[in-house]
Amino acid sequence: DADDDCVRILDEEMARGPFTGVLHCFTGSRALALHAVAHGLYISFSGILTFKKSDELRAIAAELPADRILVETDAPFLAPGPHRGKRNEPAFVTETAKVLADVRGENVATIAQQTTANFLNLFAKIKSADIRDQLHAIYAGDRFWPEPLLQINPNYMAGPTVADLAQSNELHPL
Repeated sequence: DADDDCVRILDEEMARGPFTGVLHCFTGSRALALHAVAHGLYISFSGILTFKKSDELRAIAAELPADRILVETDAPFLAPGPHRGKRNEPAFVTETAKVLADVRGENVATIAQQTTANFLNLFAKIKSADIRDQLHAIYAGDRFWPEPLLQINPNYMAGPTVADLAQSNELHPL
């Protein structure tokens, strides 16, 4: 119901000067998504994309430019289909990525690579090696490590350690 207001506010704020951002946990209309993308914003999909009655949302996700899509957990809420009704957690983002890959006719590794690149473009202060190290520290040895990310970059452990980053103050929590 607020899509028209969002478009108006977006136009007003962009008129003051361009900026980047993300429409978090997107459930809006096709028109809003296309308008936001035209302004250079990103569209992020949560577990809602996996819900049975989200056909319209999946159609929007299929149509958007690859360089403007993201996936997210919105934890602890909105667990994707296979985990619906449970407390959501970051590891479940792979379920959303699988559905996004399916509706776009791509494989999960491609979606993982594209959404990671989009994340790094959106949050430009984060270096690629930094985020790989942080992901490794979080998921190393854990059953939830998203396998496609390992396939994308087998050298994901390259670069400074999380401890090095913490001491250098180069990376701050989001």
